[in-house]
Amino acid sequence: MRELQRRWRNTIRIDEKLYAPDELRDRAVLDNDGADIGNVIGLVKLKRTYKGLVIRPHFRMKTKYNLPETIIVPVGQLSRTTARLDEIILKCSAKRLTTLPSYLKLNSNDVSFDDE
Repeated sequence: MRELQRRWRNTIRIDEKLYAPDELRDRAVLDNDGADIGNVIGLVKLKRTYKGLVIRPHFRMKTKYNLPETIIVPVGQLSRTTARLDEIILKCSAKRLTTLPSYLKLNSNDVSFDDE
């Protein structure tokens, strides 16, 4: 049972499929409207479980939504992936993403993440 828990903690579930952190790095992140938000540069753990993707937003998105250099997108907002095109598609639009409580919590300075 513990081995199963260890295996689950080191993966991210997107649309009933499990992905290793290495598989998600350098993928493009799109909102559900098809707008390219940015690229995945890392992942963050909270209580030994992956809770968010660290994304470097593109300049257009940074200026449009007043985003910092890096943002953390909650894992719960990941809808599906496109294996052929290396893209991750979110459940919501970029405008809605910036107002979600889980997004605001992960991007606040109050949260301390686990060291990997």
